[in-house]
Amino acid sequence: MNFSNFTRPPSGWFDALFVPVALLVAFGSSLFLRGTGSVLFVPALTGVFAASAFLLFKNLRTGAGLPGNVGSVFLFLFWLYLGVSLSWSTVPFMSTLFFLILGSLPLLFFSLVGAPKIVLRYTAIGIGGGLGVLALWALVQFFFFYDSYGPRIHHPLMNPNNLAALFNMGLFVALGLYAAAPNKKTSLL
Repeated sequence: MNFSNFTRPPSGWFDALFVPVALLVAFGSSLFLRGTGSVLFVPALTGVFAASAFLLFKNLRTGAGLPGNVGSVFLFLFWLYLGVSLSWSTVPFMSTLFFLILGSLPLLFFSLVGAPKIVLRYTAIGIGGGLGVLALWALVQFFFFYDSYGPRIHHPLMNPNNLAALFNMGLFVALGLYAAAPNKKTSLL
């Protein structure tokens, strides 16, 4: 890939919908993950890798490059470190699993940074919608299932603090959409 000239490839409707749907499948299936002892992490990783592979192959086919900045270099070095750390692992299965989990973060960055704007917009809308549905479920738990969950609601996550952190991640998506809006007064709608 060319790191010097950074261009975004053109996009169609399939591109704009496949990536958000794959990432929503990954997000939805990861909510029920209860550790590395089960195979429930497979749909989450498959969704992330499918969306990333789709975008990366599209970028390679159209000749779009990646930004050649210091952040990209450090993410690539992090990826390289994760790969090298597999060689001295005493528990290869767990190390490989966490290589896939932690390695998906730079992979998502490298695939989404070159994605067309319509893909990024629909992905942000999809993530925001998924977090909105989860927030509605949290309100339903609090107001209607108070006897079952108490004041510290957490379903489908195991810990109420994890649910709060997940809602705070939606704040950054909302701030990014607001900052990217051309008209700040109507972007609140």
